[in-house]
Amino acid sequence: MNKRMMALLLAAALTVGAVASCGKKGGTEDFGANGGKVSSAESEAGSSNENPANTTIADDIFSYQIGLEGVVYTVPCKVTDLTDNGWYCTEGDPIEAGKNDTMVIFSHGGVMQIACTVTNHTSDTIARKDGIITNLHAEVKDDMTVTLPGHFVFSATTTVEDIIAQYGEPVKQDDLDNFIMLYYVTQYDKEIRFAIYKKNSDYTMNDSVTIRNTEYAEGETSQESAEVENVNISDRLDSFQFSLDGHLYTLPTTYDEFEQNGWKLWKEEANRPVESRYYGSAEYLRKGDQEISICVVNTSGETLNYVDCPLFEVDMQPYCCKSIILPGQLVFDKNTTEQDVIAKYGQPTTRSETDDSVTLRYDFDVHQFARFSFAKPESDISPEYNHVRFFCIK
Repeated sequence: MNKRMMALLLAAALTVGAVASCGKKGGTEDFGANGGKVSSAESEAGSSNENPANTTIADDIFSYQIGLEGVVYTVPCKVTDLTDNGWYCTEGDPIEAGKNDTMVIFSHGGVMQIACTVTNHTSDTIARKDGIITNLHAEVKDDMTVTLPGHFVFSATTTVEDIIAQYGEPVKQDDLDNFIMLYYVTQYDKEIRFAIYKKNSDYTMNDSVTIRNTEYAEGETSQESAEVENVNISDRLDSFQFSLDGHLYTLPTTYDEFEQNGWKLWKEEANRPVESRYYGSAEYLRKGDQEISICVVNTSGETLNYVDCPLFEVDMQPYCCKSIILPGQLVFDKNTTEQDVIAKYGQPTTRSETDDSVTLRYDFDVHQFARFSFAKPESDISPEYNHVRFFCIK
C-alpha cells in the first residue's frame, strides 16, 4: 500500500470521531474538472450530456454540498452518484444491515482521492455500490482544490481567517499543537469540519474538509432508531439507567455489554492493565461516528485488563450520540434545558455556574451521583456540547 493511500485511510479513520488532516488561499470562483474555473469546453461538454451532472452549488454551508471535479454532491448521497461521474472504488465486502462505519476510498483520474463513510440504512445486507455516503472527507494539496457552498474554493493555501470570513465564527475551534480544527455544527449527525495544519508543524498531512450528514433519506429507516421508542427505563434517576440507540444500560456495567451493541475502545492500547483497587483512566468508546467517555475501576484483588474491570462512569453529549434517553423517558439532546431536568428530577443537591455554563449535581451516595452541564445561551458554546455524567460504584 503506497504512502498516499495509507495517509487517506488514516485520515478517514480520524474523521469518524475527531482529528482529520491539512493546507491554499480561499476564493469564490466557478469551478470545473480540476476545481478551478469552468472552461467553455467543459460547459459545452456538460450541456451535451444526456444526464447532466449537478454543477450548481448553494450559498448556505449547511446545504452539505461539495464540488469535486466539476460536479456538486450533497451529503448524504449514493455511492452511485460518485461512480456515475468517474469516481472509482473497489467492490469490497457486502455491508451488513444497519452498519454505519464502512470506510471507502474513492479515486478520480488517478489523481484525486477522497475518503467516505458508506452506510447501509436498510434491513438487508447490500453491496457497497448500493450504500449511502454519510461522511465525505477531502484533502487538498499542491494545485488540488474543492468548492464549497458560496463558491468558496478550498485549497492548500486557505487559512483559518479565510474560512471564518466566508462562514462566520465556528461553533467550536480547537487550537492543537499541529493544527487548528473548525467545527460548523447544526446537530449531532450534521457538521462541516475543517483541519488546517500549522506551517511550523512536524506533520506533513494535508489540510482537509469533512462533511457529515447522517440524516436518513426519505423512505429509509434505521433499526436502531426504531428501537428507541420502546425503551423500558426506570423513572428514578438513582437507578443510573440510560439508553443509547435503544439499548438500555445500568451502572455499574461491563465493557462486554457495550461491545455486544457495537461500541469499541477507540484505541486498542487503552486496554492496559489496571492494578487492584485502582481506577482506570478515562477512555473513549466509539460506535461508527458516535462517541462516549467511560471509566472503570478494579475492585478485585488482582490486576485486570481495562475491559475486564467494572465500568462505573459514563459521560454523554448530544453532539456525539444519536439518542440519549434518561430515567423517566427524558430525551437528553441539544434542546434539553436546566429547567427540563429540574422538572423531571427535582432540585439538585448543588447548582454551580461559570461564565459559560451551569452544572446541576444530584448526589445519592459517596460514590453515586448524576451531573448535568448546560451551556449558557449567551455563551459561545453550542448546546450540542451539553453533557450528562453518571457515576456509580457499588
